[in-house]
Amino acid sequence: MRRLGIPLVEGLRGSGLLGDWHVPAKSSLFRARQRLGSEPLRVLAEGCRHPRR
Repeated sequence: MRRLGIPLVEGLRGSGLLGDWHVPAKSSLFRARQRLGSEPLRVLAEGCRHPRR
């Protein structure tokens, strides 16, 4: 996830949309995944597969 997030964040940062926000550390993403389960990523993947028009 982090490998995908860095290019996305850098692209958004270049357009001035993120301010000083940075991609969280790998350990932080892991802990969040443990805490929240797989549902948030499933919803994200589903939204990418079938974007709203």
